[in-house]
Amino acid sequence: NGVHCCDICGKRMKPGEFDVLDDGRERCSECTSTAITKVSQLKKLYTKTRKQMEQTFDIKLQKHIKIKTCNAIKIAEAYGETFKPTPAYDVRPLGFARTVLRDIHIENGATELDTMKTLVHEMTHIWQYSNLDASLLDQSQENKVLREGMAVWAEVQFLASVGMKDRSDDYSDYSAS
Repeated sequence: NGVHCCDICGKRMKPGEFDVLDDGRERCSECTSTAITKVSQLKKLYTKTRKQMEQTFDIKLQKHIKIKTCNAIKIAEAYGETFKPTPAYDVRPLGFARTVLRDIHIENGATELDTMKTLVHEMTHIWQYSNLDASLLDQSQENKVLREGMAVWAEVQFLASVGMKDRSDDYSDYSAS
């Protein structure tokens, strides 16, 4: 039908009003204007987000967490999936944490806000594996609710803590209270 949606924010786009990234994702001009495109931007955002997260939740995260960027194809491969871009908004994971290696892989080209949310989500997983009983974190479906529910809760609370309660409302199934 010729309709394209931004793979970052979901907004409908007209032909010529978007960029096509190397993995086929489509990004609107608004998201392009706020995209994290340089390693220096990511490092600065990581440092700021980590500090705010530790203050918000009164926690200490492991030192030496490595942050890397990669495209949607590489992230999908880490989940045993295949990323196939379409003109519609493509639902996909935006990052992953390897808890043993203490590294986080974040989708490149996302906005500052989306990168921050993904950092919080993945740093929560690093914290979980460092501080909770390992039997609660196995790959069973029952424990997925704990692992992913806590990571999404952390995103919502973090957004509210940095004055973005309106964006925390994007998670309609969760409360930021």
